[in-house]
Amino acid sequence: MFLRQRTATRTGSFGALFVSVVLCSSTPLHADRRDQRSADSYSDAVSLIVRGKNQEAIPLLLGVLWRGAREPNESQGSQTRFLVYRYDPYYWLGIAFMESGDDERALLCFGKSELYGVIRKWPDWYADLARRQEELQRRFPAPMSGPPPLPTCIRRERERFDSSCLSILSGIFGDHSFATPAEELFVQGELAFLARRNHLAAGFFRQALEEDSKETLASFRYRALSAEDYLPHFYLGLALAELGSKDEARAELEESRRQIVSLHRPAVRRVLEKALTRVGGT
Repeated sequence: MFLRQRTATRTGSFGALFVSVVLCSSTPLHADRRDQRSADSYSDAVSLIVRGKNQEAIPLLLGVLWRGAREPNESQGSQTRFLVYRYDPYYWLGIAFMESGDDERALLCFGKSELYGVIRKWPDWYADLARRQEELQRRFPAPMSGPPPLPTCIRRERERFDSSCLSILSGIFGDHSFATPAEELFVQGELAFLARRNHLAAGFFRQALEEDSKETLASFRYRALSAEDYLPHFYLGLALAELGSKDEARAELEESRRQIVSLHRPAVRRVLEKALTRVGGT
């Protein structure tokens, strides 16, 4: 068992209305690995997924991400109240999406889980993640070749960022955001996209692009120690494709591909190529 038994259990699901209200009315909170509400919601979501109630679990996990407890870790919550062990909301969100037939979001969530890397500490979960990713990848077109190398200027910029931020963040977790306004908007858009609120997501991504149109990898910390990717063209293209705006979607997806960096994330590249095929890209 990976969850410690609680003295009391909860059965409620926030439902789709919760996701809609939260995304429309507030900005993400500053929760971290000590956040008890995130631990409770995560525990409930995992229990629902184990029982096959994936649609009920998805809003709970999205609520956890919205609170700011995004980063997987070995224990979440308060030692004096209730600790949930093996905390990885993206892994379980990927399972819920996969079992619900949403392969695109499932693969992206599994990619995030693997990128954070904590899941490698748990061999049984990591084996399941690899198996599920392999199964999903068979449903997406395989890239014809490896991604082009990153431009030297991008690699140097990333190395400078990593060395400076790691010294600042040593010993700090979750209490500060090192994101620019564009990156804040991108995170809100990414969560809205996962919640299938595509009109809202597109608005966030467009605002982010007005601030910064350059996609980057591992370029900012968002209330956590792990670096986050900034891919607004890619996610805006996905949102527009689901809204039926094929020409706009194709333009954004092709711009993401042109900027190269998204091609260096295997899950992102698979989804990008399939989405381009769907909207008539080359």
